[in-house]
Amino acid sequence: MSQSLTKNQLLGLLTTEREQWDAQLAQVGEANMTTPGVVGDWSVKDIIAHVAFWERYAAAFVRAAFTGRPPTDEERYGVAELPAETQAMEVDQFNDWTFQRQRQRPLPEILTEDQTIYRDLYTMLRGLREPDLLVEGRYDWAQGRALWEYVAGNTYEHWAEHGQSIHAWLAAATTEQLA
Repeated sequence: MSQSLTKNQLLGLLTTEREQWDAQLAQVGEANMTTPGVVGDWSVKDIIAHVAFWERYAAAFVRAAFTGRPPTDEERYGVAELPAETQAMEVDQFNDWTFQRQRQRPLPEILTEDQTIYRDLYTMLRGLREPDLLVEGRYDWAQGRALWEYVAGNTYEHWAEHGQSIHAWLAAATTEQLA
């Protein structure tokens, strides 16, 4: 993510890509969202929970730009403190850990949470000044990155990545397999 963009471009990308993500989820239909096998054992519901988890992560960094303090584990991960065993995990292991934590949650709860996190994130982004979003190294806790990079990687770039898997799954599924 070496290129930069304006705040309005970022908001435009978020809007356009979110509309595409939501349209793809509508194509799946809620009746099919709990069918496993989209990616390994993951269902579309599991993918939505995964995406929402990382949207929360991005939102925590945007919120931190407003408060001037690093985001907490609760804000980033939805838990008061991450278990010690997660500290040394690679991203795929961490994603599996989050999958195991969320897999029994009901679909309506996950769908509502995902929409809420996205709306909150978008609203916060609209309230940021452009330099707060675009300047690399502005925040000590951002590891030298610009804030927009956290947003892109955990929203529209992430939707596109998992959207490909959902598209392939839909294309391979027969009408008998889907409701």
